[in-house]
Amino acid sequence: MSDPNPTHFHQLPPLSVPDGTTGAGNSTAKLVTLAHVRDDAPAGIGHNGLTDEQADVLCNSIRRVRSIQRQIDRLNRDKSAVYTALKGFGIDPGLVRKIAYRLTLSATELKAIHERDEQLAALWSAAEGLQAEFAAEDEADRAAEAAAD
Repeated sequence: MSDPNPTHFHQLPPLSVPDGTTGAGNSTAKLVTLAHVRDDAPAGIGHNGLTDEQADVLCNSIRRVRSIQRQIDRLNRDKSAVYTALKGFGIDPGLVRKIAYRLTLSATELKAIHERDEQLAALWSAAEGLQAEFAAEDEADRAAEAAAD
């Protein structure tokens, strides 16, 4: 276990690092203060302030996260290839994603989505005529703008 008393740390000079924001077209930076364990730190604490056990857990966890991320990247490439193949057959990948998602839902959740889909269809049916009305308005606006030019 590391010493809960942080007095064995001393501060290193601030380090300027990008903070991911931009201002006036330039990347901005923030100052980060680094800590360094003094030579007289309690036994068992390395130069990074971690015990050997903590350092091992940290490194193994980072390795595992990296491995998982690489697996996810490979799976995403595979999924992308499937969607590309679907497009080649004229099938909308977005609809396939929706179906795949819905297949993971419980019967109650799926029933709620079906009811919402039915409501949407009913509302669309009632408001569908507005599409032609709005298209006519848009066309009149374009014609007025063209006449003004």
